[in-house]
Amino acid sequence: MKGRTHLVAGLSASLLLVHPGDWQTFVTGIIASVIGGTVSDIDSRLSRPHGRATLLIALVFLAVIAFVVIDGEYNLDLYRTITGNEHLSDVVRGSIGFVLICALGMNIKHRAFMHSFFGMISLSFCVFLIEPRALPFFEIAFLTHIFLDFLNSYDIYFFYPFSFCKYCLRLAEDDGFADRVLFMLCTALSIWLMVLIPADILGLFSWLASVR
Repeated sequence: MKGRTHLVAGLSASLLLVHPGDWQTFVTGIIASVIGGTVSDIDSRLSRPHGRATLLIALVFLAVIAFVVIDGEYNLDLYRTITGNEHLSDVVRGSIGFVLICALGMNIKHRAFMHSFFGMISLSFCVFLIEPRALPFFEIAFLTHIFLDFLNSYDIYFFYPFSFCKYCLRLAEDDGFADRVLFMLCTALSIWLMVLIPADILGLFSWLASVR
């Protein structure tokens, strides 16, 4: 499936199944869904996520090096400040772990680790450290991605690295008829949910019920 289809399918599925009840969870869910729905394709060298991930990983490593140099040179005690704050420490560990796992996954063959259940579990642990509320959105979008890829004619290693068995249904093609239909349906559903959920958070439905 095309990247655009994965994005809207993951977003619509996660918002539909989780249905956030406040603004912070809503925004968190959108971000987590977009990442979860597209991150698997960083293992494809021809995909946009791969190129963006390469730049992001390079920037993260440069930032870490700069952090160490500046903290040591000017004695800012930044490391002690981070490790002394449990929440901040979890966010940093989760973020670094997520980037390292992606760096590993993008150098393994396409539709192997980054399309496996083990890959999902590994990334989900990092997401949980960063923001627990983002976890269900991320996992649903990730599962939606590998399920859609399971429909087409390219093999997926669901149980990599514990099994090298390959699976696919050969029912769809990238940018084929099924892909385009799914993209349109999921786009329409995403737009509807992006209107419906904020209205629910604002209490418009309860207001309409009271008017009646």
